[in-house]
Parts: sequence; C-alpha cells; structure tokens
Amino acid sequence: MEKLRRLFYPDFIRVAALFCVLIYHFQVEARRWTGAFQGIPRLESGIHGIDIGQIGVSLYFILSGASLMISKKSFHTVAFYKNRILTLIPAYYLVWFGAFVGTLLLSPESLEGVKPWTICFTVLGLDGYLLEMCPNFYKVGEWFFGCLLLIYLVYPLLRKGMERYPKLFLSVVFGLWGLCILFAQTPLLAERTFYMRIPEFVLGMYFMKYWNKHINVQGMIGVVLSIFSLWISPLFGNAQILCLAGCGCGVFMTLRMIASWIDGFSIAKIRRVIVGLAGISFEIFLLHHFALIHILRIFFGDRELSQWGGAMLFVGWFVIIGGFAWILHKVIGKIKAG
Repeated sequence: MEKLRRLFYPDFIRVAALFCVLIYHFQVEARRWTGAFQGIPRLESGIHGIDIGQIGVSLYFILSGASLMISKKSFHTVAFYKNRILTLIPAYYLVWFGAFVGTLLLSPESLEGVKPWTICFTVLGLDGYLLEMCPNFYKVGEWFFGCLLLIYLVYPLLRKGMERYPKLFLSVVFGLWGLCILFAQTPLLAERTFYMRIPEFVLGMYFMKYWNKHINVQGMIGVVLSIFSLWISPLFGNAQILCLAGCGCGVFMTLRMIASWIDGFSIAKIRRVIVGLAGISFEIFLLHHFALIHILRIFFGDRELSQWGGAMLFVGWFVIIGGFAWILHKVIGKIKAG
C-alpha cells in the first residue's frame, strides 16, 4: 500500500497542475480572442499577485524533482540524459512541426520578422524560454519547458549533493537562493529564470526521498503555508519568488494529503482516470495552447461567449486535445520501443 501511495500521488498532483495551467490559459485567451467573455476574472488576476497558472507551474517544478526520485535503481548520468531525451524531445518536435505547418496555413503573418537563425532555439527546446529576450519560432511547450530542460542539465549534480550531504546541500541551495534574490540581476523575470526555480525542484526531490511520513500533518502544514504565502504576497522585486514557491509547496503538501485519502479509499475508477490523464499530460501540455488560440481565433473571434458557452467550449477543447494527446502518446511509445 505504501508503494501504491507513493506512485499515485505524483499522478494526482500532475493532473492538478495540468488543470491549473489549462484553466488559466483558457481564461486569458478566451478574454483576449472573443468579443465578450468574463469567465472568472480572479483566475487571471489571482490573489495578491499569485494566479492559478503560477501555482500550476510551481507544482510542475516540485513534481519534476519528486518524480525523478521515484525509481530505486542505481542512478547513471548517461542513462538519465538518454531517458530525458527520449521522453521529451520526440513529442516536442512532432507537435512543433505540426504547429509550424498549421501556422503557415492559418496565420503566416505571425512569422514576419522572425530571423531564420533563431530556429536553433527550437532545436534546443528553449524557444519559449527565450521568447521575451529574442523573437523566434516558438509554437509549443510554454516557457517553463525550456526552464526545466536547463534544470535537468544540472540534475546529476543536484542528486549527488542531496544523496551525499542532504542537510548541508539543502542549506547551500537555500543560501545561494537567498543571495540571488537579494543581489542577482536576472535577464528575465525572476520567476522565469531557471536558477531561481531550482529550490522548488530540489524540495520535490526531498519530498520524495526523505519526507514521506506523517502525510496528514504535512497536509495541514501545507494549508497554512499556502494561506500565509498568499497573505504576504506580493513582495518587491525578486523576493516575490518566495511567495510563489511557498504557495506551490503548500499546495503540493495539501494535494499529497488528499491523494493519500483517495488512495486509502481505493476508488478504482478515480484512480484509473487520474493515472490515465497523468500518462498523457505531457502531450496535452504540448498541444493545448496552440490548439486553443486557433479554435478561438477561427470560430469565436469577436463573438460573444457566455459563461455557459465558455464552460462547454473548455470541455470540448479538452476532449479534442486529450484525443490527439492519446494518439501522440501511442506514436511516441512506438518510437521509443524501437
């Protein structure tokens, strides 16, 4: 049962993070592309400067660190990089190519002024991450996809420090984080700078390896931490990252408690749905934004969209991208198999 719980709660949190991002982007893009859509403005504006999308992103960073610690097999750096490439890059390239062809057919004007050499950012998976600094051929993946790729580059070093000197390592990570918050001039927003998100990733590693007891107590602490982080937000400058990380960690701890309750009741149908969605969540993540923008632009541009219509559109959009994500997942599985 302990093994099942540890395998279930990452899937549960992954699905929760996915819906945070989906709901946020739907709210933002529906208000942008339709004539009149109010939706739930608080989803976009957030509470004290922290919105649901930012919470979802923080959950992704924490969960990414946690997920890498699930396996009990011996760690090998070369095998790790090979696995990351096979897991992430083929799907990314396939979806990007489809989105690029779609852009040529549906909105070629959006490519005007983009310098051909910037395709190298797409090849590296960093186009979304670097978009604010340099216009490029970004189509899929969101900015934090590239951010995670950069963190994966230093993961073997992070893992070695955590396994050999866990307490000292955690102190060093947070000490350096504090110095960066106080003194670093980040080229991007602090929340979009990869080294500013490493502490959340490291905390995810610790949650999985060392903090697996007293889940209910942790959940209660998580509720308090989330409320406190929202209450003190916003902070000035780089310090706002503390509120985002605190809220994300609090929500992570709370969701892990809820997942343990669901797992304890052994509700098989709920488990199957959550595990199934988690299995195709990366493909949904790649597909969702491009598909949403063009559905809204083509079919709902400057048309009035009611609350009920928006809810129905969200469901229909999710079914469409879910179906394509399932197909893509099967294709990628065959590619990885050989």
